[in-house]
Amino acid sequence: MSYAQDHPRLKALEDYWWSVKPAHGLPGRQHVDPLEIPKLLPWLYLIDVVPSGATTTGRPRHRFRVRLFGTGLVEMFQRDVTGRWLDGLYPEPHCSQMAAAYEQVIDARRPLRAAFTMPVEGREFVRFSRVACPLAADGERIDMLIGVHIYQR
Repeated sequence: MSYAQDHPRLKALEDYWWSVKPAHGLPGRQHVDPLEIPKLLPWLYLIDVVPSGATTTGRPRHRFRVRLFGTGLVEMFQRDVTGRWLDGLYPEPHCSQMAAAYEQVIDARRPLRAAFTMPVEGREFVRFSRVACPLAADGERIDMLIGVHIYQR
């Protein structure tokens, strides 16, 4: 595993998710207390998971809307994408790759790590790693993802 994939920030969120996970089912947004993870907040993001209907064409089963995009992420990507839909944020194939990775988190029903390269204005690309963790308000149906990014300068 590369340094980026083994970064303490990724492990910290993953460990926190497991610590708030109920004995049965998944944790929901109501289990997450930002005061318990203050060092992660600049790098934290929340993604709304919106069902778009199951398909057999290989298209994602969900759409993803950015609910929160931490200040460190705004600096890293040089823009605030809070409130925006993932599809269309970046040129293809980047959005499709990220959506597919989020679908994997939903299918796995546990935190997953991934690494990406994304275009960023003023720079050709930024390489980053992230951990994304599923959240379910009712303990079953995943309605949100929480994650953190780290990037290589």
